[in-house]
Amino acid sequence: MTMDKYSDSHLKFRGECLGILLKKFGDIKPETKYSLKDIYECVEEWTSKGHKISVGIVDYFNAYYNYNEGQKSSKDAIEESKRAS
Repeated sequence: MTMDKYSDSHLKFRGECLGILLKKFGDIKPETKYSLKDIYECVEEWTSKGHKISVGIVDYFNAYYNYNEGQKSSKDAIEESKRAS
């Protein structure tokens, strides 16, 4: 699996996903509730889960990383739930 992670096709796919998210969400402002780190982590999660196409990555990012003030992201809610149990 480690060798797969660094194959040319996998790295190309990661680059494609990163490009999509940076184009859509890369204009980070002080009021933005996500960071470049969140974008990179989303790409890592997306690709490591075995996705072979980038369709859906924007929705995935919105669900797990992009949230409004006073609202927890789905990812935060899941982690909080795991800690509570």
